[in-house]
Amino acid sequence: MNTLREIETSLARDTRIILVGCHQDRDPLSGWSHVADYWVAPRSGLYTTSLLQDLLMSLVPAVQPTHQDPFRYQHGALSLGRIYFDEVFPQQEAEGQCAHYRSIPVSSLPVQMDSLGLRIQRGEETDHSHRIFVNLIPDERMARDILRGKLPCEFMIDQRDLARYLPN
Repeated sequence: MNTLREIETSLARDTRIILVGCHQDRDPLSGWSHVADYWVAPRSGLYTTSLLQDLLMSLVPAVQPTHQDPFRYQHGALSLGRIYFDEVFPQQEAEGQCAHYRSIPVSSLPVQMDSLGLRIQRGEETDHSHRIFVNLIPDERMARDILRGKLPCEFMIDQRDLARYLPN
């Protein structure tokens, strides 16, 4: 099973969390052929960095994260934690496994790129790559507000904003 499928399966089966949202993007200019952002929250809110960090690191037990941003309090705010997973497929393997890993032809890129001073040259066939983020938010309501743009910053929440979400 590839990393993306393993992550999706782990998150779907984990009864401790709610999958609040997922955004997937295919932008060959970003350096990744596929980026997936998963937003999850504990079923019962968690508000201490140690409990949040423990849960975050246990969400995908079968795959070692490439990188992590740990939960921590700093400068009067809670820095939200997330884990990253990177996966690279050789060109032939990616196209053989699943059609959605195919390259986007250079000819399909917008004509306006020339007016922006961007030039794209066709080179050798490249590998396909995923970058997968799993973002853990302290509670479901906070996660939904972040995704709707109602909370000012998605990776750091100041104490006043955090206090609005704490249970009575």
